[in-house]
Amino acid sequence: MPLPIGNGEQALNCLPVVNAGGALMVKDEELTPMKVKEVVLPLLMNPQRVQAMGVAAQNSGSRTAADVLARMVLDVVGK
Repeated sequence: MPLPIGNGEQALNCLPVVNAGGALMVKDEELTPMKVKEVVLPLLMNPQRVQAMGVAAQNSGSRTAADVLARMVLDVVGK
């Protein structure tokens, strides 16, 4: 659920995982108890889908992005 602040970067940041099948996106303004019932409960009842989503999430994006960014920052500040 991307926060409804900023310029939409949170939604953009999660799209690769969503597109890979590793997550579902629910907009903040759409989050209601009914939406939880429609989206989350079926997932809880389907462990195979949850497992597949976990694998898809692990295989999307960069697992070392935080380390790479930290190294870049340290290089800029000269440490």
